[in-house]
Amino acid sequence: MASRPTIEETDEALIERARRDLRLAWGRLRASLEERVLVIEACVVAILTGSVDERLRSDAADAASELATMFGRLGIASGADVARTLSGDLSRGNIDAPSLATLLQEIRAALGMAEHDAATAALVGVPMLIVGEPGDLVDRLVWTAPSMGVIAFVASSSMVAGYRDDKIDAAVVVQPDGGLADSRSLLRMVKDVIGGAPLVVATTDGDLSARLPVADLVDEVMSASATPAQILRGGRSALARIEPPPVRLIGRDPTRVSALVKRLSPLVPDCREIDLNSNVLDPLRSTPHVLVIDGDANGTPGHQFLRAIRSDAAGRRAGVVWLARGAEEVELQIAEDAGVDVIVKGNARTTVIAEAILRVQTRVAQTRLEGDLDGGVAPWHNGRPLLERAFQRARRHGWLVAVALLDLDHDTLAEAGIVPHHAAARVAQRLEGEFRAGDIVTWYQPLQFVVALQQAGWRIGMSRIETVVSSLGLPSGAIRVVVSEYPSHGQFVSGLLTEAERTLDSLKTDGGPQVVVGGWQEHAEAAADVVVVDSDPGVVSLLRHNLEGQGYSVVTYTDGLEASNHLSGASGEPLPRLMIFDLYLNGVSGLEMVRRLERAGTLGRFRSILLTAQPDEGDVLEALDLGVDDYMAKPFSTSMLRHRIRRALEDR
Repeated sequence: MASRPTIEETDEALIERARRDLRLAWGRLRASLEERVLVIEACVVAILTGSVDERLRSDAADAASELATMFGRLGIASGADVARTLSGDLSRGNIDAPSLATLLQEIRAALGMAEHDAATAALVGVPMLIVGEPGDLVDRLVWTAPSMGVIAFVASSSMVAGYRDDKIDAAVVVQPDGGLADSRSLLRMVKDVIGGAPLVVATTDGDLSARLPVADLVDEVMSASATPAQILRGGRSALARIEPPPVRLIGRDPTRVSALVKRLSPLVPDCREIDLNSNVLDPLRSTPHVLVIDGDANGTPGHQFLRAIRSDAAGRRAGVVWLARGAEEVELQIAEDAGVDVIVKGNARTTVIAEAILRVQTRVAQTRLEGDLDGGVAPWHNGRPLLERAFQRARRHGWLVAVALLDLDHDTLAEAGIVPHHAAARVAQRLEGEFRAGDIVTWYQPLQFVVALQQAGWRIGMSRIETVVSSLGLPSGAIRVVVSEYPSHGQFVSGLLTEAERTLDSLKTDGGPQVVVGGWQEHAEAAADVVVVDSDPGVVSLLRHNLEGQGYSVVTYTDGLEASNHLSGASGEPLPRLMIFDLYLNGVSGLEMVRRLERAGTLGRFRSILLTAQPDEGDVLEALDLGVDDYMAKPFSTSMLRHRIRRALEDR
C-alpha cells in the first residue's frame, strides 16, 4: 500500500483487479448460458438432418425460455428477445430450419457482443466490495456493475477479513439461504474492512431487519430476489443519502482555476472557486467543504496557507485535494504533512480529479452525518464509525493511532462517597475540553470512554491521558487507563478494545498503575520504537523529525560501538522495535556492528533497515545474510522510507 493516497492518471492495479473479477464472473455466466445454447443447437442440427424428436424439441424450447430469462437478468436485451422468439417457435412446433438457424446465429452474436462488453467495460464509478461466494447473484452483480457506475470487487466470506482496500466506498453482502442470524461476525468483519462506508445486505430472510441484533451495522436490507441493478442502486442510494459537501477551488492563477471549475461543474455538484484574498474559513464554519488547491510549483497558494486552514476547527473538518502539477517529492511530502487528504499527480484528466473530489466528499459527508469531530463526547454507535475511519486514514497515510480505554471503578467511587455517574460526567467534560478536533472521544459503556489520538503513538497517548487523569482528583484506583497503538497492538477496533479489557482485568487484579500500555505486565520497561544509527547529523535530524511526527519514540547514536553495546543487551536496556543504520559510522562500521549483534543473538529480536550511500555490494549482501531485513540507498525518498518502516513494524 502506498504511504500517500495518490491518484495517478490510471490506477492500473485497482482496475486490473476489478477486470479480473469481471472476467471470472463472465466466464461462469458464459458457461451457464452456453449449456442452454448447446441444447438448442443440438435440436437445430436434428431438424436440419430430419432426426428431431418431440422430447428434444421440448428440451430445446425449455432451454430457450431459460436463456431468455438469463439474458434478461443480465440486461442483454437483444439476446433475451431472440431467445424468447426461439422458445415460442419451438413450443408451437415451428421447425423451419433456416429460420431457427438464423435465430441461433443471432444468439451466438449476442453472446459474442457480451463477451466483448466484458473485455472492454469502462470501469469508472463508485468502488464497491461484493461479499459472497461466487455464484449466480454475485456474478450478476459484478456483470451489472459497470453499467451502474460501480467498480466491483469480490471477496468470499472466508477471505473478507484479510481484504484491505481503503478505496472501497460501499459494500454489498450476499447471503446464502438461511438468513443472517448466524452471520453477525461476517458483518463485523466487513465493517472492519470498509469502516464507516455504507453496507447493504441482500438476503432471503425477509424479516431480517426486525430480528438481527446487529442491524445497526447495516444501512439497507434488500431481498436476494431483487435485480442486480436494484441491489447496486441500494448501495449507491445509501451513499446518495449523504448530501455531498460543496467543493471550492483555490489557486494563484485565476484563469486556470476558472477553467478547471468550468470542466468540473458537470461532474461535481456545487463546485465554485474561492478568491484567495477573501476569508476562506468563513464558509467552512457553517458546513464542511472539500477544498481543491492548485499546488503548482510556480504559483502555489503556499503550504503555510494550508497549515492555517488546518489550524482552525472549521478547516480541520474540510477535506483537501491537492493538485500537484510537476511538484518535487519534497513538496509532496510537505503537502502531506500539512494535512492533505488526496494528492492528484501530474496533468490529470478532469475525470481523475473528479474521482478524487468525490472520494473525499464521501468521507467528509459521512463524518458530518455520523458525528462531527468537534461535537464532544459521541455515543459509541457514532464513535465507532469515526474510529474505524481514523484507522482507514492511518492506513492510507502510514500514521499511528493511540487508542485509550478509560475505565471508572464503580465500587471505589462509591466507597469514596462519589456518585459514579457524576464522576463519569466530570470525566466526559474534561475529555471534551482537553482533546483537539482531530481526536475522537466517545462513550463506550456507562463508566467507560474510548479516546483516539490520530498521528500519535502509545507513548504520546499515555502522556496526554496521564495529564487528564491527574487533573481529575479522583481517589487511587477509581480510574484506570489502557493505551494501545494501531497498528502495533492490533489492526481492528474490536481487537484493540478486547486486548485493552484483558489488560484492565490484570490491572485490577495486580494493583498496577493508573495508566499503562496495552499488554502491560508489571515491571516491564518500555523500549524505544526506533533506533537510528548514523554519523550524519542531517540524516539523524531528518529521520527523527519524520518518525516523531508519526508518533514513534526515537533514540539516536552516531557511534557504532556505543550502539552495538546498547543493542547487544550488555547494558540491560530494552531492545527497540526497529533499527535504521548506515554502514559508515564512528567507532566501528555498521557491518561490524551487525556482526556483533548477530553474535550476541539480538539482531533477530528487532527489525533492521540498512540506509547507506555508495554501498559496497558485498557489504550489503553480507548484512542481509546476517539477518538485516531491508536495504535502501541514499539519497532516499522520505515517503518510501516511511512505507518501509510501517511495513517492517506491521510485520513484527
